[in-house]
Order: sequence, then C-alpha cells, then structure tokens
Amino acid sequence: MTGRNPFTRTTTPQAAGWGQSPSGSRPPAPNRRPSMLALLLISVVVPFTVAAAVALVLLRRGDSTPVGSGGTPSSSLPGPGASTSLPAPTTSVAAVVPTVVETTTSTTTTALATTTTVAPTTTAPPPDPALILAQQYATALAVDDWNTVRALNPRKAHQSDASFQSSYGDLRASTILALRRDGNRWRLGLVAHEQNAAAYTRVFCVTWEIDPAVPSVIETGAASVRLRDNDPGWVTPTDYVPLLEASC
Repeated sequence: MTGRNPFTRTTTPQAAGWGQSPSGSRPPAPNRRPSMLALLLISVVVPFTVAAAVALVLLRRGDSTPVGSGGTPSSSLPGPGASTSLPAPTTSVAAVVPTVVETTTSTTTTALATTTTVAPTTTAPPPDPALILAQQYATALAVDDWNTVRALNPRKAHQSDASFQSSYGDLRASTILALRRDGNRWRLGLVAHEQNAAAYTRVFCVTWEIDPAVPSVIETGAASVRLRDNDPGWVTPTDYVPLLEASC
C-alpha cells in the first residue's frame, strides 16, 4: 500500500468560472495611484483634528478641577430636558437699628452775685472796771446786801442795817449810766426803781469817786440833783438818757 503525504495538496481541476481565467489564474489588479489632492487634505485635516481633540480634552479637565485644588470651579450645564433648579437668592439684610441720640439739655444757672452792704458793726469797748464796780455797789444797795455796801464805801462802814433799811428799803433796782469822768471822779445818771404802795421811778445826777484798785466807791454828794421823782411804774433806764445828758 502506498502511503500519502499529508502535506501534499492535491489539485482538482475546476471548470472556468466568473472571475477566473480559463487557465485557472486570477486577473491582474488594476494600477491605483493615490491622488496628490487627497494626500494634501489628509496632511491638513488629521493634525487639525488631533489638535482639536487634545484641546477639548484639556478644556474638560480644566472645567472639572475642584475649587479646593486652586483651579476654577467646573461649570456644568444641564442637559436637554433636565430640570433647571436655580438656587434661591440669598439676601443678607443687615438689621437697621435706629440710633437714638439722647440729647442732654444742660441748664446753666447763673447765680447773680448779690452785694450786700453791711454797715460796719461797732463793737462797744469793754466796760470800764470803774463802772463795773459802781454797778456792783448800786446793786448791793437795791438787794439789801449791806455788808458789800460797807466794804466798798468806807464812809458808810459804820452804818447799821436799820439805817440802810430806812434809807434804801423801798429800792428794788438801781442802774447807773456813765456821763463823763475826770480821773476817778465820775458824773453818773442813776435810775432807781422803787416799790412802796405802788411801783415808781426816780432819777438822779450823782458824782462818785471810784477806784477799782482799792476797790472803793464813795458817794461825794457834790452837785447831786433829783431830776424825776415818783414817775409811775418802772421806766426803762435808757429812756432817760436824753434827760440825763441835758441836765447833769
């Protein structure tokens, strides 16, 4: 038995059909030469298309850059038919608080300076010690202090209480008014308030020698004058000053 090489192709003759030559070989391919115009268009359009695609990709990348990365926020436009939801406008209204200006009215009261002219006060000089002693002696006669009378007036030192009571028993008060002086010799007005059946006033001009250093009061009796006798009531002593100044 003769073996067959499996790699040997057995050619079976076929009948000549459409597209084959009668001899069994293919017809030659037509001679196609590229056009110069087509090459020119390809060389222009292809680079332009590639550049446009690259630019579009870069543009979309730039639009989708997040804000936090330092780029520009992406702006996405809604597609057709998508509902457009505009954010509600946020209006920040600053609360206007009315400012109340408190006006303080300052009332200035001008005090008018009132100038009051006060008459100078004349201060009476202190009483002369001689007059103080003379008034002490006159009061002792009015209150029946006979011992003081005797101590101050040596000329009456020998008189008894009965003698003093007989002479001065009706006397209730005695006031001296100084008129003038000459050393220790004083001219005095003496106003006596006396009481017997009724109250009455007697007025005298007297001359006394007064020495506070001793002390002593002596009734000289010189030029003694009774100006008023038994005036009803007890008259105020100073009411007799004009009379005393004119008469003593």
